[in-house]
Amino acid sequence: PNSPNQVWTTDFTYISIGPKRHVYLCAILDLSSRKCIAWKVSDRIDAKLACDTLEIAINKRKPKEPIIFHSDHGSQFKSASFRKLLDEHQLLASYSKPGYPYDN
Repeated sequence: PNSPNQVWTTDFTYISIGPKRHVYLCAILDLSSRKCIAWKVSDRIDAKLACDTLEIAINKRKPKEPIIFHSDHGSQFKSASFRKLLDEHQLLASYSKPGYPYDN
């Protein structure tokens, strides 16, 4: 993408916070700059974490045009609540090939 708010991408990772303890980070990047535009940390890797992070990005960027939103096939990104949020804000879901993490 050659300008902001054309393609966003997301994924989860975990952060160790002690022996046998960790939290999950959901981050959203704008691919035109590769900068993180939203992030949130939680002790659960669920659809709520994905939705909350997406809402942060939407509220921060306030997109006016449709955006391609790329993710893997994680259940959080295919959940009804997440898909509803995408539809409400004209975000077009794009998914990497199943079993092909190199797309992320």
